[in-house]
Amino acid sequence: MSRRVRARVEACLAGAFGAAAIVTLVWRDWIEALTGFDPDRHDGAVELLIVVALAALCVGFGLASRADRRPPGPAAAAER
Repeated sequence: MSRRVRARVEACLAGAFGAAAIVTLVWRDWIEALTGFDPDRHDGAVELLIVVALAALCVGFGLASRADRRPPGPAAAAER
């Protein structure tokens, strides 16, 4: 897979995780609504952990995408 394709995939994943984090902030009971499972009994602790995890994934994939979009440095050019 080329760097360009990998950067696009990582950017899409970053966007998806970012959108999921925002949806979770706005609609905290989506887990209960979709599955009927209530792990924290409407406390909000699980949803907060989910937001933190999704935001971390968003930042991680965003940084990875940014690194893949950069042109290779002088060391990589010298190896050619």
